[in-house]
Amino acid sequence: MRTRQERLQRLLRLRERREKQARHQLALSLGEEAQRRRALAETEAQLGQARVQWTSELAGGIGPARWSVLQAYIDHRQRSVALGERMVAEWQPRLAAAREELSAAARERQGMERWRDRLVERQRREEDRRERLRLDEIGLLEVLRREAPEHGEG
Repeated sequence: MRTRQERLQRLLRLRERREKQARHQLALSLGEEAQRRRALAETEAQLGQARVQWTSELAGGIGPARWSVLQAYIDHRQRSVALGERMVAEWQPRLAAAREELSAAARERQGMERWRDRLVERQRREEDRRERLRLDEIGLLEVLRREAPEHGEG
């Protein structure tokens, strides 16, 4: 049969493993968010370049066909930016959930560590109490041994 401390240690290891998994999941979520933000930034940069090109060609005079192509490309980039923003925004609840999961796992682990520390402290106090009782008993026996010859002589 396992002792209480062994069972507690096993539970603590399980909590630590859960926290590690939550930390890993958060890292994956943060990586996904960063990738989505990079894609959005790249799309925004392409939109900016298209607008600069459109403006410079307008200043030089362009035909209706070229204007139509540039306008369609700018519209496409604007829709891509909107989609990228939506993808970043849609990821935020998942990221918040991963953060909350890590926080909950850390709280549980810390609670288990406090519980373990209290158990260890309680055991240490009990051992100290037993040691004091043994020393008191030894002292009492020593006093009785010294007094025994005195009472026997009288």
